[in-house]
Amino acid sequence: MNTSKAKNIAVSSAILLALICVLFLLSKMNEGHSDPISPLYFWAKGTSLLSIIGAFILLALRIFRFIDKNKNFLYSFFATANSLLGIIGVCLFAAHRINTVGLHNLLLNLLLGVVLFADLFVF
Repeated sequence: MNTSKAKNIAVSSAILLALICVLFLLSKMNEGHSDPISPLYFWAKGTSLLSIIGAFILLALRIFRFIDKNKNFLYSFFATANSLLGIIGVCLFAAHRINTVGLHNLLLNLLLGVVLFADLFVF
């Protein structure tokens, strides 16, 4: 494996892990309030939409050969983010923490993450 790919994926994972920790801390701080919809939902939905849009843009740039997939950090970042969001969605659905609608919202992230990683490592 190319060392820049591995480095980009490792840095992406570290950034996403830090973001997840911050969001869980914010969620725990807001646990006592009686809001009808958790602010964590808006963060998750915004992150999901941003990841989808970013993945489509980078995939289009990659198809038209404007970016190099091996050296572009954002390509690895959005591949990692989309895969992580999709895997989290499947795990939360299996643990009965989200419903079918929530799973369907995150399955596109999983698909885009798999496509980006397949392009990164196979093609």
